[in-house]
Amino acid sequence: MKNFKKALIVMLTVATLAVVFAVVASAEVTGSYPGGSVQWVLDDEGLLTITPLDNISDGVIRLNHNYDANEWTQFVAGNKDAIKKIVIKNTDDLKIAKIIGGISAPACTSIIFPDTVETIEHRFSGWTFAGCALMTTLGPEGTPEGVVDLSSVSCGGGDDYNGQGWFAGCSAVTTIILPEDLVYLAKSTFADCMALKTIVLPEGIVMTDPQAFEGATALKTIVSAKGSFGETYANGNGLEFVNVDDWSFEADVTTPEETTTAAPETSATPETTTAAPETSATPETTSATPETSATPEDTNKTEDTTGVDQATQTGDVNFAMIAAFAIAALSAAVVLIRKRSFN
Repeated sequence: MKNFKKALIVMLTVATLAVVFAVVASAEVTGSYPGGSVQWVLDDEGLLTITPLDNISDGVIRLNHNYDANEWTQFVAGNKDAIKKIVIKNTDDLKIAKIIGGISAPACTSIIFPDTVETIEHRFSGWTFAGCALMTTLGPEGTPEGVVDLSSVSCGGGDDYNGQGWFAGCSAVTTIILPEDLVYLAKSTFADCMALKTIVLPEGIVMTDPQAFEGATALKTIVSAKGSFGETYANGNGLEFVNVDDWSFEADVTTPEETTTAAPETSATPETTTAAPETSATPETTSATPETSATPEDTNKTEDTTGVDQATQTGDVNFAMIAAFAIAALSAAVVLIRKRSFN
């Protein structure tokens, strides 16, 4: 009798835990912040998708995270370690033109916003992306992985928008391109950006705080206009200076792809050596196979744009599997009960 009770208790406990885990594993975190005109979905893969609410005015959304207690700040505080990637999207009817504020998510690797965004500003204390320790990619749709590109947006202009603490603690960032209207680098703009190697300064920058690059020990290259403050700063601090007209991050990113895809073209050589048999055309069809290597890139792009749907499907599958396990455990328990009653 005791063994029967123990077995029954174990099975019922396993079934209960399976149901609980299924609910937790498949759950999405949703919410909205009417004061900031935003709503969001955080899926179980860590993808945070942010879209505008219907009350958006002049295309402005607010992600104020360090001075205002609201639904958004509470959500970030409770889920900061679960956020792995952020995608800010337009809807069919609502377009985002300005983002006020930012986000601090230590586990987030990339933040992508729509190309309709013209301004990213943080009026008060700055620190817009401070603390995103694993972030390597930030910019509009199409920004290459490993690049922080803010060249297409304005920071608001004026002395109030001085970049204070913008990237403090972003220790994985290697390349940063700053907004063209930024005129001053304040204290701690790049504090502890330990992997930062290259920074592109706008021609209009006239001053930098002595502690702007504090802790950015890997910094090697300043890219800016010839004769600009950037060149003066580089020369005065033992850094390499590169004229912005001679530099392009696109070339650096695409070069590896070009070298790897060029290799299969050498497979044309067998045609000249085996030109006699007409059947030698067969290697052409096989040699074309490497071209399908582009497929992973396409699928990756698909995942980026439809991550929410795919992650939700994965959650549904996990839920179904665990639920099935729970049902099996409950069924086994019922069988034991009936068997015991029959005996």
